[in-house]
Amino acid sequence: MENQVCNGTSKIVGCRFSVHPMTDDFVSVILGALEEVDTSKVWMKTDDVSTCVRGRLPHVFDVTQAIFAQAAKTGHHVAFSGTYSVGCPGDTEGDVYMSEDDTKMNNQDDMDQYTACDFALYPLGSDSYMEMIMEQIEAAKQRGLEVESIHYATKLRGEAREIFATLENAFAVTQEHNSHVVMTASISANSPSHQKENDDE
Repeated sequence: MENQVCNGTSKIVGCRFSVHPMTDDFVSVILGALEEVDTSKVWMKTDDVSTCVRGRLPHVFDVTQAIFAQAAKTGHHVAFSGTYSVGCPGDTEGDVYMSEDDTKMNNQDDMDQYTACDFALYPLGSDSYMEMIMEQIEAAKQRGLEVESIHYATKLRGEAREIFATLENAFAVTQEHNSHVVMTASISANSPSHQKENDDE
């Protein structure tokens, strides 16, 4: 059932995110990741707390995935925390990027490293929100990811490429039926906790 409560009309997708490299050299890791990623098809602004990226759905996910990948490939423990949104009432700035085609600009072939993610999906104002959420959790399982129910989120474990594909698909499918959708994702790579689990096995 399509949401009749939060009936936003804008199709601009946005994500406000922060990247946290666990290293004294965190500034160069963050700036290096931002410089290496092609952001020509999105509107993007970084301030002293976070970065906001906005545009068409494929490009917002392409850019955020690529920035995470660039930071994680350094080998440092990297945490990414982002909030994705579409259909926010009154969202107008950045419309110029909505005319871009769907061709993604960044190569994601090196995204085969182990990654863990806590994500939560919010189809705002929908009476059938739990059905939408459960459909996407099942879709994650079908992709071969390890899926675990945790308090206030769902944990995904697997290759980073598959995790980002799952997040993008969950967001895209949900916004087809619900005009205002929010999704949060906390993603970790190269975690010492994961390494310790492997050493203890």
